[in-house]
Amino acid sequence: MYPFETIEDFRKTLYLKAYLESKKISVQLNQLTPIKNSEIYFEYKKNLCLFYKKRCTFHISLNDMPKECIRLIKNNPRIFYFYYLYKLKDLNKILKFKEAFDQCTKQPDSL
Repeated sequence: MYPFETIEDFRKTLYLKAYLESKKISVQLNQLTPIKNSEIYFEYKKNLCLFYKKRCTFHISLNDMPKECIRLIKNNPRIFYFYYLYKLKDLNKILKFKEAFDQCTKQPDSL
């Protein structure tokens, strides 16, 4: 998801994902990670926020870290950029839509 993405953009992305998966093409969705010195980083760097949930297998959740580590990350966002995400205006609406969409497109368990 991009910081300027609308709910309508995200809805189209989910429908495209469902279509591709119906053709047996694997698709993963990821939120845009701020990469320092990139054009989009400079444009939206004031919209960054720490992301406390685990995002991938090789970075632990901030919730599982000692406070001194979190302080280090907060004080050095240019080094630990992968713990930050862009704030999305409609994030809660997008997440609710995705949850409902996932329920509607959920494949039945195989017997």
